[in-house]
Amino acid sequence: MWKLEELYPEIGEDPAFNPRIYLSARGDLQICARDSSEADKVARILAALASREEFRSHSPESWGKWSIPGGTPHQVSFRFDAVLFNRVILKITVGLVGAHLRRSGHPSWYSSAVHDVVRGNRLPREGTVVPLKRPQEARPGWDDQLVAIVQVKAGRIKGYVGVYGEWYRVQPQGASSSGLGDSLIGAVSQVVLPKFQRWLRSEEVESVVRLLATAVPNEGT
Repeated sequence: MWKLEELYPEIGEDPAFNPRIYLSARGDLQICARDSSEADKVARILAALASREEFRSHSPESWGKWSIPGGTPHQVSFRFDAVLFNRVILKITVGLVGAHLRRSGHPSWYSSAVHDVVRGNRLPREGTVVPLKRPQEARPGWDDQLVAIVQVKAGRIKGYVGVYGEWYRVQPQGASSSGLGDSLIGAVSQVVLPKFQRWLRSEEVESVVRLLATAVPNEGT
């Protein structure tokens, strides 16, 4: 047996070093640390433990629950990346088109300009993703779900994406899809328990489009 302090002396010198590894609601292992430097140390320690086969005797069944004592101090920071967020919204729209085409037996849809933006090879043009003011008549029960709708007219694509009650209009620059014809498709999914996803019925999609077609951009976002 060996001690972590012997492998990483700086750990023993830092009395506040107390990171945690926990299982997220999605079943993924996450690191809780004070900053990126501490998280990096934890990752390196885990790699060292794995290389020494220290985890061989620790089966998943031996993992237990642990409650964080009341009053434990925590520091949380958030950073919003608007470009990355817009890429995600665009990716949802593109993914819905591709899924519908595969479902219908059509060839896969592809637009190099749109896919370059999704991959991060180029920035989305201004107006590609526009936040909308929250509709007053938004359907109850969709605030905790992700809704995606695509409207195709004369090969041109317009999308509406609802992310937990906040809606965005998506107009991919240079994107077209003759394989869809004039159509209106939509899907809804819930990523928290209980997880589910389904295609929207035509009347559901039409009601949302009627609601959002006149929605004005949210200039304050």
